[in-house]
Formats: sequence, structure tokens, C-alpha cells
Amino acid sequence: MLFLLSFFLVFIAPVAVQGECYAPGPAFPPVNRILNNTFLAQQLKPILDKVVLDNLISAVGWNPDNTSFALLVTSSEGTVWEYYHTASILGDYEDGQPTDVSGDTAFRVASISKTFTVYAVLLENEIGLEDPITKYIPELVEGGHIHEAFLEVQWDQITIRSLASQLSGIRREGGLSDLAVDTVQNPDPIANGFPPVDKSALAPCMKNSTDRACTSEEIFRTARNKTKVFNVNERSSYSNVAFSLLGLALERATGKPYDEVLRDSILKPLGMDHTRTTKPRGSAGIIPYGPNDWAQDLGADNPSGGVYTTPNDLAKYLRSILNSQLLPQSVINEWMKPHSWNAGLNSAYGMPWEILRTTKLTSDGRGTDLITKSGSLTGYYSNIILIPEFGLGLVISVAGDSAARPDLRENVVSALVPATEKLIRDEAKSVYASLFTAWGGDQDWSIKIKVPDEGPGLEVTKWVSNGTDFLSFYGRISGMPNDPEKWQALLIPTGVYTEHNKVNNPKGSTEVWRLTAVPKRDPAVASKVFDDFCITDVDAMMYGGLSIEEFTIYKASENSLVGSDGKMVALMVSIAGMRTYLFRDVRPFGAIGPSHEAARKMQNVQSPLNLNNR
Repeated sequence: MLFLLSFFLVFIAPVAVQGECYAPGPAFPPVNRILNNTFLAQQLKPILDKVVLDNLISAVGWNPDNTSFALLVTSSEGTVWEYYHTASILGDYEDGQPTDVSGDTAFRVASISKTFTVYAVLLENEIGLEDPITKYIPELVEGGHIHEAFLEVQWDQITIRSLASQLSGIRREGGLSDLAVDTVQNPDPIANGFPPVDKSALAPCMKNSTDRACTSEEIFRTARNKTKVFNVNERSSYSNVAFSLLGLALERATGKPYDEVLRDSILKPLGMDHTRTTKPRGSAGIIPYGPNDWAQDLGADNPSGGVYTTPNDLAKYLRSILNSQLLPQSVINEWMKPHSWNAGLNSAYGMPWEILRTTKLTSDGRGTDLITKSGSLTGYYSNIILIPEFGLGLVISVAGDSAARPDLRENVVSALVPATEKLIRDEAKSVYASLFTAWGGDQDWSIKIKVPDEGPGLEVTKWVSNGTDFLSFYGRISGMPNDPEKWQALLIPTGVYTEHNKVNNPKGSTEVWRLTAVPKRDPAVASKVFDDFCITDVDAMMYGGLSIEEFTIYKASENSLVGSDGKMVALMVSIAGMRTYLFRDVRPFGAIGPSHEAARKMQNVQSPLNLNNR
């Protein structure tokens, strides 16, 4: 019998976990860590194709005959699904003939342009998020004409971050949407109850989609003469003007026009050759029947909504975020986070993401974050959606009826997430689920990992240490109920991993997971106010200075030693605080089979207890 050395166990008073809380973070690794991209594409295609075909038959509030669209799903490794529909009735093409929609068809993506502007801000060293906007546009505090001082915008308190995260408190528009000149919604202002208005009160440009584009000077002159909507950083409110100002700040910080900033920082490095802020030839894009903004020049408002791009270029764009291709992972992680609450309990603004946390897509009702940005110009309605938990991105580009976008978005996302989760769950069963024991199958040192058909991801259902039922002890010191049926020990992925292919060692990877104790939800229990108050608290228990909740999983091929590129599975688990290495039970392959040998070679482990490895 092997015994652990004696170390001081640091007990931390358990934090009460409420019944409405979930295990923190994703349940499984993203698709690129567990699924082959080709396999994922093959599995998703029939599911998502059927969803779209059914949607075309039963479209709600829109007509497929005059509405074209492009749909694309990408993982970090490449496109896994795409679907294109070309309307039978199209608009007027003045400089070329229409072609069928494809991955290289140009759409206007309107306010998705705002994400390009923020991306460029993050990439350019000459501008900082905490810089006041007045550092780049000092004219904002020069010559304003607000008579009531308490209504004036505190421009020197507005930072680049405030503008990017919709927290500046400034007006939504410069002149656009002014009902005084809106002949569609308000053809007779006096008859509709409005007083006469002096034309000098109107913005000089971009009052509607037929007006001329604004210059940068006109944008900041108009902005500084408007009253504030909210105090700076008090609450979020959508502003197009904010991003026009950000674009001007970028130009002044870099000394380059906005188009060149995008080209040099984003488009050229990513090979986005079909993305621009000037109108391409009509034959390169899709022009819908009826009123549309295909040819509308947005001028100095391009940073807010002027980008033309294609589904394939947007896929490259999303992959660059999923892969941290242009920015460090830490910056991407921060960029994906919410910055302020929005109107709904599940909605938030980021920079400038529109973030939805929904419990309606997963089998256990845990929250899934959808990091989205939408864009709308007359005739053009688009969405990009990042789903970090699964490592997927979705592109939706519509030319035609506006109702097509929410209809397609709802149906595609509602099919995509559950289908992907099931594929990952099924694969996780063969990759991770097993009994892991000490060398030679000694179950006095063992854990059992299970992947249930529904519910959270990896569950530790057995943990024996030195012949002791350690799982029960772990539950007690974690503050869990005495009844083992009322709580779970869950392994959550941390996103910390490395690939390795050492000389004379099998190719594989190392993943770090964290164990956490979570009470099972009981829908029958009446919910209290603070049952929804859930604070993440991971890695709370140490033994001898090392975490007993740090589980490192070593993955390699079952057939690594014989040179086969076999399936990657978890071959070994180490538990830091317990100084323990446990090996996959491979008794169907022999008492000590290739899995044990592969695992040993991966780390050159000579015994299940290697006390000198830290």
C-alpha cells in the first residue's frame, strides 16, 4: 500500500452555493479540442439544411421570392456549414449583371462595422482605451452652444472605452431619424401634431438615407451642440455618433484615413480581400428588390456602419477572434466580456457587442453566452454571432425583407447549439469517461469520470484515495448536502492546455480542469431572492500548497506506441494536491495495455505517486 506524505490541509470555510446556481463556465472544451472539423461539418449539414428548407417553406413575415441570404458557421479551424439563397426577384444592377449568392457575394453589414472599428482600436498602439476622446478631438469642448450647463456632455470624461461600450451617454444620431424631414413616417408634421420648426435647427447632412454624407467636422460640430442623454458611464444607450467619433480619433491617432487603418490592421493581415467601405460593382454583390441602401455613401460615418463584406471574409474575421490571431488571448477574453447591463435581464452591451446569456439552448439549462452584433441599413440586415463555449461563429447576411434575419437567426441558433452540444457530449464519453486507477489497476487510488446523457459535462462519480472514500470527504468540506444524490462533483475546462510531440514520446495534449462541487437543482423548491446570486469560487482548497481541485488530463492515442494516428483519449489524470497519477482502465485491451505505456512515456512517470514532480 502506498501512502501520501503528510501535508497541512488548508480548510476554507465553504461558501453556500444557492440552488439556482450552475457550475461556472462551459461544460466541455470547444469543438476544436474534441471534434474533427470534417466530422462536425458532416454531422451539422443535414440538421441545419433541414432547418433552413423548413424556414423557406414557412417563412414568418418575409418573402423568400424577394429576399436573398447567406448563412455560414465556422469553427476556429474553418467553415463547417454554409447555405445560400438567391431571390427570384432582384433589384436594379447599374454596373453589372446579378449572380447567385455565394460565400464571395458582397453585402452591406451596416453596424457590424462598429466591431471593425473597435478591433482596430485594440490593434493600434497609438490610441488607448482609457484616453479621453478630447485627446484626439479637442474641438468637442470648444464652442458648444448648450445654454443649460447641467445638460452639457462632459466630453473630457468620455473615454475611448466609454464610446466603444455604448456608455458615453451621448445622443444616438447626429441628424438621422429626424421626424421633421421623414416623409415616410411623418409626411405632414403639422397635421400629426408637431409645431413648425426652423430649418436651421436641422443637421446639415445625413438627415435621411437620401441626404449627403457628413464630413468629420460636421459630425463633431453637431455632436457638441446636443444635450446629453445620460451621465457618462451611468447606463448604456446605443449611439451611432460614438463610433463616428471613434473613427475620427483613430484617424488622428494614426495619421491615416479610416480605410487605411482597417486595411493595414485587419483586412490585409487576415486576407479579407473583398471587404471595403466603398461600393463594389453591383455584380459583386446582391441588390434586393425595392428601396435599399446599396449605393448610400456614409462618408465620415463609415466607422459606424459603412462596411461592405462577404460571408467568407466575415468567417475569416470571426476565426481571427476565435484563434486570437491578431490579439493576445487575454485581450480577446476581455473583449468578449459585457460592460453594462441592457434592457433585459439576459442582455448586455460589450465593446460594442450585444450579448445574450440564454438558458434555453442546453440540455441542463445552463447559461450560454452569444456574443453578437447586428447591422441594419435599408434592404440589408446582418448578424455575426460568436459562441465562445463551443468555439463557433455564425454569419447571417440578408438582402431583402428585414423579418428574415430574426427568423433565420432564431431557427439556426436553436438547432446549432443543441446539435453541437450533443456531438461534443457523445465524443466526450469516449474521450474522457473511464475508471482511472493507480499503476496496475489498484483501485485504492482511483477516480471515475462519467459523462451523463444530459446535464453538466464531466462528473467525478468515484474518488478513492489511499483506500478512503475521498469524494464524500470532498463534498463535506465543500459544504454540500449529506445526501450524495443532491450534489455533483464536476470537472470544468479552464482553457489551459498545451500540445506536445516530444521525441520518443507519443503525440498528445495536456488539459487542465478544475473540480467544483455543485448542488443539484430542485425546481420544486421555492426560489428566494438571493438564490439567483451566484459568485464564482473555484480552486478554494489546498493540500500542502497545491490545489486538490486541479486535475490535469493527458490525452494521446491508444495506439501511440505502434505509430498509429488513432483516436485521442484521456490516458492519465494527475491531481496536483494529492500528488497522484492515475491511469485509464484498459482492461478490455489487457491488464496493462498500450494506454498505460503511452501515458507513462508522455510524462516519463515511473510510479503513480511522483512526489518530486512539483
